Amino acid sequence: MNLAKLPAAGGVVFDDEGRVLLVEPRGHFAGYVWTFPKGRLDAGESHAAAALREVHEESGVTACIVESEPGLQACIGVLEGDLTQTRYFLMRKLATGAPLDAETQSVCWAEPEEAATMIAQTVNPLGRARDKRVLEDALALRTRLARARR
Repeated sequence: MNLAKLPAAGGVVFDDEGRVLLVEPRGHFAGYVWTFPKGRLDAGESHAAAALREVHEESGVTACIVESEPGLQACIGVLEGDLTQTRYFLMRKLATGAPLDAETQSVCWAEPEEAATMIAQTVNPLGRARDKRVLEDALALRTRLARARR
């Protein structure tokens, strides 16, 4: 039986120093040790709104979606997990300090190379491969956008 995967959204957030935000799910839920904030859309919610909400709820970070062109949001891609099809957005940190939701054990700002090592600790093979790809694609998109703005 082939069931449709549920729509979800998430964000890859960079700070001004070029570090990437990772969250540690409480109890390493579903085999994730470190991952990107993400979650299912609420009824009537857009992917972008869900991604911003999930980042804030799971990490305490307020972020904005980077524009790939004026008025266009930078979408990293749509990748499949065990139960969801998640659209990821490239984001920039605006502020920190909001409390974490019950799903998150801790958060970390990591250099990209360190983030790849942390993601590799995830024991869920599909999730680990997806997060590795999301990080690679986010870094590539961030580099392309930075070059285009010069």
